[in-house]
Amino acid sequence: MTDGREAPVPVGGEAVRRIGELPGRIFSGGGERWGWEFRQPGPVTVVPTAPEPVATIPDPAWAAEAARIRRRTGPARGWLMAGFVALLIAYPVTALYHLADILGVRYEDDATQQAALHTYLDRYPFRSNLGHYLALGNGGVAVAAVCCLAGFVAVGAWRRRIPARHQREWMAQCEAAVADYTRRLERWHDDRRAAQEQEMERVAALPLWFPLRPVSDGRVDVYGGTARGWSCLLVTAGAAVLGTGTGVTVLDLSREQVARPLRRLAERHDRRVRVVRLPADSDRLDLLAGLEPGDAAESLVEAVHGDGEGSREERSLDARILHEVCTVIAPSISLARVCAGLRALLHTEPPPRSGSVLTVEEFDRLGELFGQAVRASADVRITALEARLHSLLRFSADDGDPLTDDGGGLCVMEVGEEVGDATASLLASLLLHVVVHRTRQAPGQAPGALVVAGADLLPETHLDRLDRVARANRTRLVYLFRHVRDDAVRLLGSGGPVLLMRTGNAQEAAAAADHVGREHRFVLHQLTIGAGTDANDSHTRTYTTGTHDSTTYAGLFRVPAAETRGTHEDTATGTTRGTATSFTETAGRQRVHELTVEPEQLQKLPETAFFLVDPERREGPRARLGDCNPWLVTATGVADDPSWPSPDRRR
Repeated sequence: MTDGREAPVPVGGEAVRRIGELPGRIFSGGGERWGWEFRQPGPVTVVPTAPEPVATIPDPAWAAEAARIRRRTGPARGWLMAGFVALLIAYPVTALYHLADILGVRYEDDATQQAALHTYLDRYPFRSNLGHYLALGNGGVAVAAVCCLAGFVAVGAWRRRIPARHQREWMAQCEAAVADYTRRLERWHDDRRAAQEQEMERVAALPLWFPLRPVSDGRVDVYGGTARGWSCLLVTAGAAVLGTGTGVTVLDLSREQVARPLRRLAERHDRRVRVVRLPADSDRLDLLAGLEPGDAAESLVEAVHGDGEGSREERSLDARILHEVCTVIAPSISLARVCAGLRALLHTEPPPRSGSVLTVEEFDRLGELFGQAVRASADVRITALEARLHSLLRFSADDGDPLTDDGGGLCVMEVGEEVGDATASLLASLLLHVVVHRTRQAPGQAPGALVVAGADLLPETHLDRLDRVARANRTRLVYLFRHVRDDAVRLLGSGGPVLLMRTGNAQEAAAAADHVGREHRFVLHQLTIGAGTDANDSHTRTYTTGTHDSTTYAGLFRVPAAETRGTHEDTATGTTRGTATSFTETAGRQRVHELTVEPEQLQKLPETAFFLVDPERREGPRARLGDCNPWLVTATGVADDPSWPSPDRRR
């Protein structure tokens, strides 16, 4: 049983050892693939399908109705209140008259007042009933005042009752509107939450690793790296090319068998595989098989002079000698027959017998080549050529298979680790030129990709020539350089895309970082920090004095009831303390021109990581970080299509 967790992706040596267990998906990808690039998905952003609901409150029409009622009843209430006040003022007057009438009756024994009263009544006879009239008027005023007050209160109650009823109805409508808004808001939040969960599930299902391939179709140069890193790169890139149905040819000059994992994987998935190991398979390989005399002679001359030694005259003489020998022994040209022909020119080859590599006719024709004077001056070069080519005899056999086939499937040519450096360099140059001529003779059979691992052994001129032939045949040429030095530095960036893997030392890392280039950045160059504290104290004292007089009046006739005199003094003292603290920070940034990739980053790269520098890429960074671990194809979140939208366009 498993716990449902994803198995970790093998790395390092385990990734190389278990290459044969990779699934067939490694051969898919829709074309070229050098690794995978990690792209961070964009943030989870949820755009609601509907706008957030807004609370709507019913129009308070009752307020306008209340205002209208107030406007209509305002004057009436004003008149009622004015009448009430007037009656309230008139009531004491009538009361005083009534009181005077009462007092007049009470002091009838006063002769003076009695005489005045009778004189007044004689002049105004109707005043005899004045007391009754005053009592009646006083009561009428009181009743009228009560009526005015009652009318005022009644109108006020009526003008409040109607708006209050309308207000209660409006409040009920508001409560219903709030309840409806609450329901709609909860439903909107539920929809938003569901959309957010759906968006999170969608983002979680998005691929994180995308196939990484260069934009241009020129030569790809790989610098640095380890044997395991190269093996993973060949598996990742080679399997994708094989998946398209085109062939892949690997010329492994590294003497570390970096193509063996790709070969095991291809065999496990029933891909056509041809492997030639040198010198183990020399008995069934003829390096010069199928070449024309001129091509064979040129390949041998370039191999012998690949290290740049020898003058132009020596090179021309060697080309003439080898061309004549190859013409004589054609069409069956092999290394053993070429060496035998050179010995025949030196008269050190015994006459042909049964089983000899040369026929009698070829032996005689070789003996007649050149004149006596030319042969005497060319003996030194013939001897040197035979000595150099003799070291390659163990890598080729007569009547063997040609070096390359029809270009289908996987073809791997490996140079074993038992081969010495001098012989390996000579053999590498010969293999390279044989491949060049074979590709040029049969352009329709050219492989889809030609990989030269350990190209440090080959001179710059040979690599340039193979590049021209590969471009003419539209073959993706790949050079794998162990170091960034010598001829490899001069080729850096001259062909097209460049893959920078882990470099060995600081000098090589600096050269690789310089190729990536520099960019302008703003960096912090000055930082100023200031702090200060300001404290202050203040004291205040206030002294005030004053006097006051007050008189209190009481009764209807404003009779003074009380009188007060006084003097006061006030003193106030205050203290104020304050502290102010200030802090300032000023940062200055300066525009600098720095390396895009630092050398230390190249030295610390994992074995399968690399920087892809594509000169024809117009968008995005110049250097993109990728990983060629083939086991990434088994991880979750790996896309097959590199054209998946970028993080800022995934929404």
